[in-house]
Amino acid sequence: MYRVMMDFYVSRGIADSVSKYARLYCAMNDSSAAIRLSEEVGRMQALYDYDMAQDEMGANAREARGYMSLFIAVCLTIIVLYVLYQYNKIKKRKFIQAFRKVNKKYAGIVSMYGNASKTLSKTRVINERYRKEKEEEIQELKSKLILYRKESDTVQSSGNNSTVDLAAVVLDLHEKAVKGEVASTDNIEMLHLMVEKELPDFMKAINDISLRLTYKERIICILIKYRFFPSEIAVLLDIKTQNLSNTRAKINSRLFKTKGAKTLDANIWRLK
Repeated sequence: MYRVMMDFYVSRGIADSVSKYARLYCAMNDSSAAIRLSEEVGRMQALYDYDMAQDEMGANAREARGYMSLFIAVCLTIIVLYVLYQYNKIKKRKFIQAFRKVNKKYAGIVSMYGNASKTLSKTRVINERYRKEKEEEIQELKSKLILYRKESDTVQSSGNNSTVDLAAVVLDLHEKAVKGEVASTDNIEMLHLMVEKELPDFMKAINDISLRLTYKERIICILIKYRFFPSEIAVLLDIKTQNLSNTRAKINSRLFKTKGAKTLDANIWRLK
């Protein structure tokens, strides 16, 4: 290398020197070092880019796993909510069916009681034996009504003046409850007029302005007076069972200053 350089300078007539070769040597070394440094920098940049790409891929994978977990959680939540909805739907259907079954059975007994009473009134002039048979039948049916009401003492004390009324409007409302039908405005108005005529003192008691009872609450009082089941009242007035329970408790508190709804029926039956 140096021989070639020396021949080059000799051919041009340029004086040769050690310092000149030293400078050339340094320049060549600097150039070589710069090339190696550039290559090293390029290699480091490539390694850096590779590490960055790996980190980015890892972050994307973690993000994808997060979205997948969220999706699975949402799906499970929807499934659980759907199962709960179906369970509550089935439970509600069974509850309504049970209500209708009880109402139907009770209405049947009331109807039989009414028929037996009417037959008795028509046959008072017929032989005493037949009359006694009908009385026994009426007493048996009345006992069944007592068991359904679970208020035997109150019913027995009412004697022949029991408020298990058999008027057409009352029987019609019992039939509507069995069928799961809501009482019409005409039904309620007829019931209201009948009570005003037959039980004026009772109407005066529940219409007391100081009690602040709403119209619907007064109708509930009337239905209780005529011994409708809470399940029947809920159907006829289209009220949820829980709402009816709360309303009964409020009526008992305002009308009789008593907490809870448990004693409401007995308290209303005692009103004249």
